[in-house]
Amino acid sequence: MKGTYVDEKFSGGVLLTHAKMLAALERKKTAKADKERAKKRKAEEKACAIVEKERAKNALARRKALEKAERDHSKAKQAEAKAHAKADREREKEERRLMRLQDKKPRKKRKTGIVAWVDV
Repeated sequence: MKGTYVDEKFSGGVLLTHAKMLAALERKKTAKADKERAKKRKAEEKACAIVEKERAKNALARRKALEKAERDHSKAKQAEAKAHAKADREREKEERRLMRLQDKKPRKKRKTGIVAWVDV
């Protein structure tokens, strides 16, 4: 417990020796320095956290861009395959129609005399 001087007389508390006063002053300086170091360390940690967050954000953006490119490529392949299949179906349909036309021959109907295409 520290005392105070009033009118050049010590009042209350315990009178500290010079060594104890120096030790108390040293503890006070050390505590202040520790607070400053802690403050700097927290600021550095905060800066590192911001950098790490930005790095993670960039990595996520790159990964999403790659995934989007893969999806677009896959969709393009599917669209190409779909168009190719449609063209194949139309070609086969046209071939079947032509074959049916080749199998038919013109014949006259007996009663009306109209020429009609009939299957052979």
